[in-house]
Amino acid sequence: MVAFLKFMRFMANWEAWGVISFFLTIFPSLAILWYIWPRKKMHPNIYINAIADDSPDKTYSRVVRITINNMSNNVLYVESLGFKFGDTISPNPLAAKDHNSGIYEIKFETGNRGAPMVIDTLVRANHATATWIPVNNGIDKNVLANAVSQKKVGTLRLKYMFISDKPSKKVKFDIKI
Repeated sequence: MVAFLKFMRFMANWEAWGVISFFLTIFPSLAILWYIWPRKKMHPNIYINAIADDSPDKTYSRVVRITINNMSNNVLYVESLGFKFGDTISPNPLAAKDHNSGIYEIKFETGNRGAPMVIDTLVRANHATATWIPVNNGIDKNVLANAVSQKKVGTLRLKYMFISDKPSKKVKFDIKI
């Protein structure tokens, strides 16, 4: 019993109880915050599909074609923030690149297949828009198809927002392609 009382006095003198109670409070608090903190996630009614394709444009022979389907009941505003290539697939040397950031410009088609023209677009309810990413012409079709299926081409950076009567905010999102 004396040893226990000495231990209690020692803990009180060095204010160890305060440190212990701090850690007993901080860890559950951080766990709760991590659980309830809003996570970035793609809206469940937006579907993004990528396929290796031959280019509709004469400048590039190989592309990764990306289709964004809006399956919601609201109009969707989509803004391209560019594409960052990974280590597996190399970009076409003629692709528009920001040399400071290493991000390539991606534009959306405006109606005519093969004519990407705009950085941002509106996608009507239950409709789709498309874009493509020019890749190096020397890449084999099978290698490109495998990289697309394994999502090793790079990262597509988007901002999107639903336009409706309810307030909506722009959501920044990175998608592995």
